[in-house]
Amino acid sequence: RKAVKSKNASRYAPGTGEPLGDFQLDVDVSGLIFTHHPLFSREHVLSAKLAQMYDQLLTRQQKNITVLLTDKLHALRNAVRNITEQHGGPALNPVTQHRIAEYKSEIRHTRKLRDAEQEKDRTLLRNTVKVWKEMKSLREFQRYTNTPYKLYLRREEVSRVSDERLYESEIQAEINERREEFQEEYQRKLSEYKREFEEWKAWKKKQKVRRKKKKKQQLPEEEEEE
Repeated sequence: RKAVKSKNASRYAPGTGEPLGDFQLDVDVSGLIFTHHPLFSREHVLSAKLAQMYDQLLTRQQKNITVLLTDKLHALRNAVRNITEQHGGPALNPVTQHRIAEYKSEIRHTRKLRDAEQEKDRTLLRNTVKVWKEMKSLREFQRYTNTPYKLYLRREEVSRVSDERLYESEIQAEINERREEFQEEYQRKLSEYKREFEEWKAWKKKQKVRRKKKKKQQLPEEEEEE
C-alpha cells in the first residue's frame, strides 16, 4: 500500500508555497538484521546479545562518562582545598562558607554519579564476558558454529604500584569526605535536638504553671462549699 500524506498533520506537510496533494514514499531496503526471531537457535540468541553488549561497551567508551566525572570530582576537590588555604582560619566569612558548602554538595553528587557509572561499566563488561563464555561452551557442546561472532580479550600492561597508590588516595579522600558529611549531619541533628528540647522544656513549664493556677482556683471553691 502506498504511503500518503496525512490530512490533519499539517505541521508535517510541505510549506504553504508548495502544491498540495498525495505523496508517495519509496524505501529501498538492502538488508535486515534481526536481534531476535522465533526461529533463532540458542547460539543466535547469545550472539545477538553479545553484539548488543559490545555496542554498548563501545558507546560508553566513546562517551567516557566515568573519566569525565572523575576529572570533575578532582577539580571540585582542588577548588575546596584552594579556598580553604586562601581563607584559612577558624573564622570564615559567610560567603566563603556558603561557597564551600555548595562545592561539598556538588562533590557528593558527582561522587555518587561517578561510582554509579563505574559500577555500570564493570557490570556491563562482566556480563559481556559471561555471555561470551556461555557462547563458547555452547559451541564446544554442539560441535558446530551457527554465527561468525568472536570476542577477543586483550590484557593491558599496567603499573600495579601506581594503581594501588591511586586507589589508596581515592579511598582516603572519600573517607575524609564521608567523615565530614557524618560530622555535619551529627551537628545538624544535635542542633535540631537542642531546639526541640528547649521547646519541650518551655511547653512543660507552661503546663506546670497552668496546673498550679488551676489548683489555686479549685482551693477557694472547696472552702466556700465547706
